[in-house]
Amino acid sequence: MRFLCLLFSVLPLFLSGCGALPKKNIPRTQITARTGPVQGFSSAVPRHQGTEFLDFEELKHLATDPTPGGALEQKVSRFFSRPIISNEAWYGGRRPTRAQNEVMGEFLRVATWNVEKSIHAHEAARVLGSAEAFEAQIDPKIAPPGSKKRAELLRERERLITADVILLQEMDIGIGRSGYHDSARDIARALGMNYAYAPQQLEIDPVLLGLEDFPDGRGGSVRHQPDPARYKGVFGIAVLSRYPIKSARCFQLSAQ
Repeated sequence: MRFLCLLFSVLPLFLSGCGALPKKNIPRTQITARTGPVQGFSSAVPRHQGTEFLDFEELKHLATDPTPGGALEQKVSRFFSRPIISNEAWYGGRRPTRAQNEVMGEFLRVATWNVEKSIHAHEAARVLGSAEAFEAQIDPKIAPPGSKKRAELLRERERLITADVILLQEMDIGIGRSGYHDSARDIARALGMNYAYAPQQLEIDPVLLGLEDFPDGRGGSVRHQPDPARYKGVFGIAVLSRYPIKSARCFQLSAQ
């Protein structure tokens, strides 16, 4: 019988992990062995399905006229109904295996992770891809080498990087606050995973687009200076998978 192991985790970067949550079931969910590569994916899967991003001038237009009609409104509709799909990991030779242990037999590990506005998501991708880089971010005063606290932080990283499916929220593409990175792609590449991405909204606040000033905290004001060549203003969600993604659909929730 195959079980589903749910892991709700945030990256314990710089700090101390998940606090005092009970961990008595840790031994029951540890991976003690793996199967060989999972078979059954003989049909072709898309290598990459991109999307048509809006350019900076189109985003500025939407900031002043969110229902422009015509070609621009049609482009926006297409954008929100077409997910990005990448199976580059699959085409690069990555093959899923199933985790095993004596308690659960074969099982899948699923994680969900909300990275607030993708701030530090690029750095998170770097440390997920390197145990040495991860340890370098741990405050030795909080979790000194050889301590149980440090061992727990390393265990949490291990559980995240061995997840079979990861659900990511608040993933930016091309926004200054997250360094104009494609956050879901960065994390997927670091973990060697396939992914599908769905846009939720476009960040067209006049302040972010540099159209209006905002208070500088000292009684004055300042104007943001976005990079028009890199600004895409996309905020959304992603599903990362060890398994190839054959197809994906995305749509807006009418009640939200």
